Amino acid sequence: MRRRLADLYLRERALELLGARIRATTRAGVGPGPVGSVAKPVKAQLTKEAAEFAFALSGPGAAAWDGADSVLADTLSRSRQASIAGGTDDIQRNIIGERLLGLPREPGVDRSVPFRDLRVGTQSG
Repeated sequence: MRRRLADLYLRERALELLGARIRATTRAGVGPGPVGSVAKPVKAQLTKEAAEFAFALSGPGAAAWDGADSVLADTLSRSRQASIAGGTDDIQRNIIGERLLGLPREPGVDRSVPFRDLRVGTQSG
């Protein structure tokens, strides 16, 4: 448990430092670039793991939905939304691969088609 807590703390601290770097470059008039895409999935993963750890530390009572324990249950259930809000982690990983690592873009047969003309879902015609 101590090792896991130390790991969470160190990753949180590293994320804080990355955030400070992004803020400093933004204040200097330079956009964060793809580095911001690194912070997002790391933060989402850390949020999920921290919620799971807190839930595990609290024991079975954390599953109750009344009293103070409901905060933990609510935090655990909401921690999953961090992977979706602000662009899914998969999209952020694509940005990291393309812009930071120089990997080729995924093939797309509809790149030259305007968004309004895309055929999606149950659209007929």
